[in-house]
Amino acid sequence: MRRTLPPRGHFLLIILALLLVYTACTNIAETTSPPPIFTDTAAARPTRSKPTQTPTPDPTSPPTMGTTPNLTPTHTPTITTQAASWYHHPSAIWLSESYAHLTTPGRLIYTTLEDAIRGAGPTIHPPAGEVYLTYTTTQTVEGQTYYQLSPERWLGPLDLEPLTPSDFSGVLLSAPPESPFGWLLQDTWSQNGQGQALRQLRRYDLIKLSTPDPDEISLIEIGPDEYLPKNLVSLVTLRARPPEAARNCRWIEVDLALQTLQAYQDCALRFATLISSGSGEWYTPPGIYRVQYKIREHDLSNPPGVDQEYYIEKVPYLIYFSRPFALHAAYWHDAFGRPASSGCINLSPSDAAWLYDWALTGDPVLILGD
Repeated sequence: MRRTLPPRGHFLLIILALLLVYTACTNIAETTSPPPIFTDTAAARPTRSKPTQTPTPDPTSPPTMGTTPNLTPTHTPTITTQAASWYHHPSAIWLSESYAHLTTPGRLIYTTLEDAIRGAGPTIHPPAGEVYLTYTTTQTVEGQTYYQLSPERWLGPLDLEPLTPSDFSGVLLSAPPESPFGWLLQDTWSQNGQGQALRQLRRYDLIKLSTPDPDEISLIEIGPDEYLPKNLVSLVTLRARPPEAARNCRWIEVDLALQTLQAYQDCALRFATLISSGSGEWYTPPGIYRVQYKIREHDLSNPPGVDQEYYIEKVPYLIYFSRPFALHAAYWHDAFGRPASSGCINLSPSDAAWLYDWALTGDPVLILGD
């Protein structure tokens, strides 16, 4: 007679069989390596998008420059300033005189301080017209300033306006210029091709062009997508070969149109700066001249028979090239870069001092008309 398992026995056998199957499957999984996962390395490499390039404005269609620049531009470029290797400035000079403008024409000059205070006593009549004088010292009495012009010349308060000579100076070149250059003639903002303001520039800033100067356009490029109106910059025009008169490769050249002066030595540009030539009826005559003689200091006045009278005391660093015309310092104005003289070529004191020491008798002086 066959014996049968109770129901509970069947249940235990089923559980035992399941345990054996689970153990076998687990051992197989531990001894079997997982299949390799292949990666498309080319697809995983990050892609670099091509930068968007701003097109360079067409020189024949310059960007529009607004008359009033936007003072809150959307983008201001980073501008790196590096020490220039091709130029430096003339040494600053110390002028031994104090200069002043006579504000009251015809004002009497007294011989002593006491007489100037009283407003009475022997007097001297000053020159007529526009008068510039020098003074040696001042005395303040009861809050009023009196000026001593010389041991026996005194002027009272409000008669003189002390002057501060211009500190502008040109450039001495130690190597050929890296690019065309010149000077800004007034405060302004540079702009980009869309007319947005980029940076504020000051009068007399030295401006270097990033491209050759094309005569036919009204804008000049001074940096990547940075422009200035050409009429606000006085550019130096470099001469490719010496003029016929300068056979020794040494000469002075003045451009009346651009109001610049260049000094050449060994057929290379040695010095460049801004000048003020004659204006109106006092026009500086163009021509080819030579340095005649030099005077360290001299009084200047108008020639006889003219309506506009003036007297300028102790003008320094005069270089005569065709009397009465001379190159000399101007301590009474700061208008360099535009006509402002009575026919002579005005320079700043430091520029005139350098040119005075450099120039030799007989050097050609070319005055180019406008």
